[in-house]
Order: sequence, then structure tokens, then C-alpha cells
Amino acid sequence: MCVSTPRAAKTSTSHSASPCMPVATSYTRVFDFEKLPLDLLPCILSFVTERRDRYSACLVNRVFRWIATPLLYSSVNAKVAKTGRLVHPSATLLKRPDLAEAVLSVQEDRSFFSSTDHPKALQLYVNLRAASWFDDRLHDFDATALVKFLSILKTLPHLEQLRIRSRTELPAAAWSELRQFCSLKSISIWTFDGPPVGLQGWADKMAPNLVKLELWRCAGLPPTLLLSGFMGMPHLRELGIKGVAAGFLPTLLSYLPNLIALDTDYLPSTMRTPPSQPLPSLKRLTVRLNAVRTIEWADWRFLVYLISPTDKAPSSLTEIVIDGNALHGISIGSVHSRWVFEVAERQKRLGKISLERFSVQSVEIATQELQHVFEAFPGIKELRCTLASKELKTIKEILARARHLKFLQIKFYHTMALTAEPVKPKFTIEDAREMMSGTQLRTVIVNNATYTGRWILLPNGETSLETTEELDDTHAENSKHH
Repeated sequence: MCVSTPRAAKTSTSHSASPCMPVATSYTRVFDFEKLPLDLLPCILSFVTERRDRYSACLVNRVFRWIATPLLYSSVNAKVAKTGRLVHPSATLLKRPDLAEAVLSVQEDRSFFSSTDHPKALQLYVNLRAASWFDDRLHDFDATALVKFLSILKTLPHLEQLRIRSRTELPAAAWSELRQFCSLKSISIWTFDGPPVGLQGWADKMAPNLVKLELWRCAGLPPTLLLSGFMGMPHLRELGIKGVAAGFLPTLLSYLPNLIALDTDYLPSTMRTPPSQPLPSLKRLTVRLNAVRTIEWADWRFLVYLISPTDKAPSSLTEIVIDGNALHGISIGSVHSRWVFEVAERQKRLGKISLERFSVQSVEIATQELQHVFEAFPGIKELRCTLASKELKTIKEILARARHLKFLQIKFYHTMALTAEPVKPKFTIEDAREMMSGTQLRTVIVNNATYTGRWILLPNGETSLETTEELDDTHAENSKHH
């Protein structure tokens, strides 16, 4: 069995084994695919997700081609080749209706959908599950293409997911078509221009079946008008919404008892009286901070309430993401510690804390706050953060106590008094191996380098921790000149 080594890769093995010692010979056994039952092969090939790999599977033999060809056409999208030629399988699918029945997802762009082949092929996707529409043109707006796209989709019986992204507001004819969809379980609408998008008038028929909803332009809608649209969605589990005032969001969530995932931006407002109905037990929370401004304690009180609204029930969150690209390089200091501490104190009184993934890549935290995170959430398995520190020794001591951590991504960004240039401590493959030894940590990403560890079985029966370093192309090219 041949193992390919990534570009600019290094390998380090723990002191208990020599780097020159070979891996156990059991890894070199060749498997005979002819002995594999045919009913298992489709299940195996379904895990092949890259289009080029599926194409390679079609070239193995006739059996592989028979099974892999439908997978090759399961996802259809238009793209422009390097030569400038439009590449789309619509012509092939019109000649092979059997392959058109294998299409499960389609992504169309207004620039290409005007082709006569695309609408004709779309009508043949009778097993289509997911559809996406993109229109990034600022001028030359033509509503007929989107309306035609939606008019065909509403005739497909198995469609469950619909995503629309447009730089301009949707025309009235498009909203009329959306009113006819009844069986959708997921819909996402993102417009960059025009009036705010609510739920009135177009979502009544699909509302009872919706499981996932994304509305990325709600700023300016009256709270009562927005709330009336959500009252008919008892099965909604995932919500992405922008433009809702922070003080009104708990009231909105109280009408969604089955919600488990929330992705929202933070718009400061006065906190209202807590709703009488309990809030849903969120498992995934993403809060986006979109304005460069001073982060006050009141802002983080909003997070505390969403994570742990009462002292009566433990939080069920498994993932927290604080995102704010505009805030990169701005330290939030002790403010961050305060909300972590408050949530931790509430949860310690109630029992087990379930948080497993924590991401604060877009705001700086100091080593002290990193320690507070692990004290508040000892069960974290995945951590992504930007550290405003160059104290590598202290960081390693803190991570050594993270017993459940398996994935770590760190960006070092230390803002100086007069400059905003990042100060990055030297991190080597030996540092990564030291952090992995005696812990569950197996993947460490530091700036542009990825370190992966694995236990290998040596011929003498002993085990050894092998650590591999992979650098991206930019970093590798720069290293050649030093």
C-alpha cells in the first residue's frame, strides 16, 4: 500500500521509537475487491464526495462504472472552465434520462440558466432533494429566469431544500411562486438590497413542515409582525436570522420549543421582560458581531441569557461560535471572562456541562481567559481561538489539563501599543507532539501549519506517537528563501 506524503510535510516520532523503524507489515495487505459483495459497494462509494474521485471510480471497471456513474451526476452545478467555456451536464442528462433521475441537488446561476438546455434538464430531475439559486448581478436584472426556475421546482415531488441568494430584491412573481411550495423542510433567502424579508404572504403553506429557516434580511420589521410568522412553525429546529433586536430575540425563541440551532447577529437593544414561556434547549449557538465598537458587559449579558436563561435547568449547548470579522485584533479582555464565569457558576450548581465545541476566532482572548474557558467547560473537544499572547509555555500548561480536547486551532495575534503587527511565537512539530502526548489531542492547527498525530504499532509490539506537519503552499514557498 503506497502512502503519499503531502507537500512540505515533516514527521516526528516520540522518543520511545526510532523514526527509521518501519510500520507493522499488516498495513501492506492488498484487498481483493472481486470478493466484495456487490450490495456493499454502493454504500462504500457513497462516502466518496469529490467529483474527481467519483470520476476515477467510474474508470476502474464495469461494475464500478455502473455504481459510480449515478453518484457522479447526483450533484449538478454550472461552472466556467479555465478556457472560458461553460461546463454543465445538461446536454448529457437530456440524452440520458436515467442519469437525470439520479440528480439529488442542483445549483443554478442566473447567468447560465437562460440556456435552453438547463430548464429542460431541470424538469427531468424527478428525485431532486435540494436546489440553490444565485444571482450576483447588480444591473441588468431579469426576473423571468428566477420565476421560471421556481415554477419548475414546484412540480418536483421530492424537493425538500431551497436556497435563494440575490443581490437585488426578489420580484413579486417570485414570491407568488414561493406561495405554492408546500412540502419544503428547509428554505434560505438572502437578498442584499430591497425591503426587509419577513414571512407574511408567502410562507403560510410551507410553515408547518419547516425544519430549517434562514432569513438574512429582517432589519426594520416590526417585532409583532415578525413574531406572527413564526407562531406557525412548531417543528422548526434550525434558525438563521439577521436584523432582530437582541432584546426581542428571547421572546421570539420562546415560540419555537423544538429549536436546537440558532445563528444570529447581535443588535444592541434594551432587554425586555423575560418571556413567561421557557426558551428552547439550544445545542448550537452562533452570534455574529458586525460593528467595530467597544464591547460592553451588557452585550455579553445577552449571551449569558441565551446560553443559560434560568437557574433551574442545565444548558444543553454543545457548540458556541462567536464570529465577527470586523472585530479581528480587538481584545475583549476581562469582559469575556465575566460571561464565561457567570455561565459556569450557573451550570456548576445544576450538574453536567455539555459544551463540546467553542470558537472565538474573530476576537482576541488572553491566556487567562483561555484557562477560564476550560474551567467553565471541561468537556470541550474542539477549540478554535485567536490568542493575544506569545507565552507558549503557559499555553501548553493550560492545554495539558484539557482532558477531552481532540482538535485545536490557534491564531496568534498580539497587538502592540503602536502597531497592529502580529507577534507569533515559534511553534514547532516538537511542541505539537508534546501537547498531544498523554492527551486525546490529535489535530493542532497553528497559523498556517497543521499537525496531526496518530499512534502506530511497531513490529516489536510497542506503540509510538507519530506527528506529521503540513504547511500550506504559501508558507512552504516562503520557507524556501530562509
